[in-house]
Amino acid sequence: MEFKGTKGKWIVNFISGIPIGVNAEIEKNDLGIYSKNICEIILPDSDKKWDLEKEETTANLKLIAAAPELLETLQEIKSQLESRKLVDAGALRRITNEAISKALD
Repeated sequence: MEFKGTKGKWIVNFISGIPIGVNAEIEKNDLGIYSKNICEIILPDSDKKWDLEKEETTANLKLIAAAPELLETLQEIKSQLESRKLVDAGALRRITNEAISKALD
């Protein structure tokens, strides 16, 4: 199965330090980065509410941004398991750790 969503590196989009959504980097050139909106959040109507929701909202956006790498990692693990060859545990550990780190850091 092939991923049918937006290709490119997904990143959390911040404006003035506030996470507002997830974008996919489509193209980098001399003018900057062209990106496509994957999702966006609706900010709370007060700073007090935002202070309560900021950590959770940021974590949710990081998880969404990591989705393509998480899927790619699962596909690689599945491929290695189905090949019935020796599984490269070190390589699987590395790509798994990288995907998880992107989702959690």
